[in-house]
This record gives sequence, C-alpha cells and structure tokens, in this order.
Amino acid sequence: MKRLVLIALLLSCFLPNYAQEFAKFRNKKKQNPFINQWFLVYVRFTSTDGKYVDPQTYPSIGFSIRDDSYKKKGLRWRFDHPSLSDLIYLLATDGPALWNNKKAPSSKRTTELTFGSGLIGWHQVYINAISRPRMLVSPGVSFGDYLFASKRVRVNGNPRIYDPAGYYLTLGPSVMVTKGVHKKAWLDLSGAVDISLVKVTDPSTNYKETPGYPKPVFATFAAQLNTTQRLFAGVRLVRMLDTGVEKDKAGRFDFSLGLSL
Repeated sequence: MKRLVLIALLLSCFLPNYAQEFAKFRNKKKQNPFINQWFLVYVRFTSTDGKYVDPQTYPSIGFSIRDDSYKKKGLRWRFDHPSLSDLIYLLATDGPALWNNKKAPSSKRTTELTFGSGLIGWHQVYINAISRPRMLVSPGVSFGDYLFASKRVRVNGNPRIYDPAGYYLTLGPSVMVTKGVHKKAWLDLSGAVDISLVKVTDPSTNYKETPGYPKPVFATFAAQLNTTQRLFAGVRLVRMLDTGVEKDKAGRFDFSLGLSL
C-alpha cells in the first residue's frame, strides 16, 4: 500500500503541471465526467495461470461501476463482477455444443483454473484522506467473494481438485491513488489484500478435502486511465497466495478497454 502513495508523490513531481483539476474536468455535455460517468462497459482480455494448470487466455465483454468524489472525506466505490464476463465467454464457446447435445469444448481440458467472483462480486470502498486539486489518496476496505479451484491431473490420470479450492467471503484493506495526468485524463492506481474470512462451500465434483487447510489470501494491483472523452483502459492483476502444503500459485490478469457512460 505504501508503494502506491510513493508512486503518487513521484507522479506529482514528474508529470506536467498542465494536468486538469478534478473539479474542472468537462465533457462535451459540459458535465464533469469525474463524478458523472459511473457505468463502464468494456471488452476484456483475460489471462490465467497456475502452478498445476495450463495457462489460458480468452476475450469477454462486461460492465463495472465506479462512484467518485474529489472532496476531502468524500466516499468512492468500485464494483466489478469478473465471473459474469467469464460466463459470457463460456456461453459463447460451449453454448452451441450444449444446445446440440454435444460435448462442450471446455470439458476436454485436462486442467482447468476457476478464478473469479461469486454472487457478491468484488467491491472497494474508499474515503479521500488527502484531497488536492490534481491528486487524491484514498484508503479503504475491499470486500466480496472469490471462486477458486485448480483442477489438475494426478498420476493415475483422474482429474482432482485440492485445497485451497472453494467459495470464499473476503475482507481486507485497500488504497487508491488518483492523479490528474492531462487536461482530459486522470489515472487511478489501486491495491488491495482480500483475506478469506469464511469458506462458504467446497467444489461439487473431483474435490479432495484437507481438514484444517489454511484459507487463501488474494492480492490485487490495478491501474486505469480515464478520459473526458468516455474512453478508458485498465489492467488488473490478482494473485492467490496459498500458505498450505500444496503451495499453489495462481494469477488472473485482466486488460479492459471500453466506454464510461
């Protein structure tokens, strides 16, 4: 978290001084897009990898929500539901085969990584602790739910899912630093550590439980460039941290390009 604050200070030193103040951003409708453009639609490219699974890359479409304030002690909110985007991709690839009572392409994979959100999605709520005309530092909390499962093939050839697989409810600290970088653009940098508080349920098939296995932790870093012309581009890296005997490692990288409405 401290690194994000350091990055913000470096940005304030080296980025041009002609960057616009948050309160003075305007779009073609003479509205301030910093506080008015809250619904985001995007095309997303996702890449997943894990210690025991093959990497996978796929496209999808989806939406996210942001609510911003540039005032001191103002609240800010971020919401994304990556599993909805993943579901759209899965329906596009497996849907035609399932409709025709054929074997779905995804069922042919020998390994598979489930790494996304559950019913709640991923939320971050921030409060502006430092509010300057062109820079905000906003600590907060991150909460939501994670679906995680690493399906791998053991020596006997049968697929098996081991801990720390499951559906988890999480809570943890987060921070976001926002910097005006141009007359028509600003940059959001954020980080979060989501600690699994409750394991709601286990995977339904191919799962072998290890009693007392420690719950995973999820670490996130994200950056998003927003413009007054509605265009935005963002990246997000989420890593699953496993402290149990499996020492599993897994990551999800999302690149999103879209419009804010």
